Amino acid sequence: MIKIASLVNLLGYVIGGIGGIIYFKLFPCETGCAIRSNIFFNILMGALIGDLVFQLVKKFITQKN
Repeated sequence: MIKIASLVNLLGYVIGGIGGIIYFKLFPCETGCAIRSNIFFNILMGALIGDLVFQLVKKFITQKN
């Protein structure tokens, strides 16, 4: 059985990865920028940021209870 914490992590990674794809499509790199030039890097960074945000929200919610 998958624990709720694992689902929160997975959901953060997936939503963050989708956000990375959207960011790559909306803000294309027109000059030689290193950060936004690779879609895989954007997906990875989006997934990490998404997980971080979901972890902070989960921690905030559990502290209230």
